[in-house]
Amino acid sequence: MPRIKVKMVDQISCKTVSYALSAFMRHCKLKNLSPYSYLYYEKNIGYFLESEPQIKYVDEITTEVIEEFISKLMDKGNKVTAINARLRAVFVFLRYCFEQEYLEAFPISLIKEDETLKEPYTEAE
Repeated sequence: MPRIKVKMVDQISCKTVSYALSAFMRHCKLKNLSPYSYLYYEKNIGYFLESEPQIKYVDEITTEVIEEFISKLMDKGNKVTAINARLRAVFVFLRYCFEQEYLEAFPISLIKEDETLKEPYTEAE
C-alpha cells in the first residue's frame, strides 16, 4: 500500500521567491540542462520577478499577476512570440513550484497568436 502524504496546516510554510528560484536553478543543474537553457531560465524568470517587485513569497503569484505581467509586456510593444518565449520560462518555474507544493496549482496558458494570411497566387503567377 502506498504512503499518503498528509501535511498539517502549521507545517506548511510560505517559501520566498528567492528560495524557490535557487531550488529551481539547482534542479536545472542536476538535470544537466545545457548552459543556454540554464541562462534562458535565469534571464526570463529574473525578468518576470524584476517586473513584479511586490512579490516576496511564491504563493503570491496568481493568474492576475501573470496577466499583469503579460499586459506590461504588451504595453512595451513586445510581439506575441517574444511574450510567449518569456512566459514559457516562467511557466516551467511555476510548474516546478506546483510539483514542490510551494504554490497551489492554477491554469496557465500562452497567448494566442494571430494568424498571418498569405496572399493567394494569381493565375499570372
